[in-house]
Amino acid sequence: MINLPDFMIVGVPRGGTSSLFLNLAAHPKIKRPLTSSPLLYSQPGTGLENKELGFFVQPARYKKGVEWYSTYFPPKEAGCLTFEASTYCIYHPGRVKPILPDIKALLLLRNPTKRAWSQFWFKYHKSSKNHPLAMLTNGSHASVWGGIYINVIKKWHTYFPKENLLILKSEDWYLDPHETLKQIYEFLGIKEIYPNKILRADPWIASKEKYGYPEIPINIKKWLDDFYRPYNRQLTKYLDRDFEWGIEGK
Repeated sequence: MINLPDFMIVGVPRGGTSSLFLNLAAHPKIKRPLTSSPLLYSQPGTGLENKELGFFVQPARYKKGVEWYSTYFPPKEAGCLTFEASTYCIYHPGRVKPILPDIKALLLLRNPTKRAWSQFWFKYHKSSKNHPLAMLTNGSHASVWGGIYINVIKKWHTYFPKENLLILKSEDWYLDPHETLKQIYEFLGIKEIYPNKILRADPWIASKEKYGYPEIPINIKKWLDDFYRPYNRQLTKYLDRDFEWGIEGK
């Protein structure tokens, strides 16, 4: 019996997906991957140990095939849904389509300037010789191009119907998590059951304590705001919703 997920959180990295994962997994009818899953990012003691399988992200894992992937999902139960949250999947819909042709996907979009700074600081700052801060004013750097959301969403829509992708603002999730969960439950067609307490997760808390987390330099923030502005406008027009985040990146 091949067990595959009913839905996925596909991104974006540094967009609040860890907290969303924990709160969805708290629903009695939503099942996370098995605890023996092959971790993409090991985060022991956070409750996120089995969040990201990385199957569609890492080519070596993808080559293992669907049966290998399926072993990390619990057996199907009536009225229950299974899911995972490999957040870099948003950049690989072409790998997802052949294996999960009808998958429903959740996408949190965070202010791209803040997201770029967060990803850069925690993923690259320790190798500052190869990734100086000036790299954040280079549109080809992974931390920067990953925030051109219009491109990845259009790419996703070439493989899946638009109704299969629920696009949410990270800032809305932070400010009103119950409303965001309500939208997700409706999208998934599952009963609305809210956790007694909204769970928060920061998988980079140890790095913050060790290295700090400074404010983004003003000159870099301005460059990123200017860089993303036309793409955000395209996204707003494409989705007919406000995804411009304001000039000040609020």
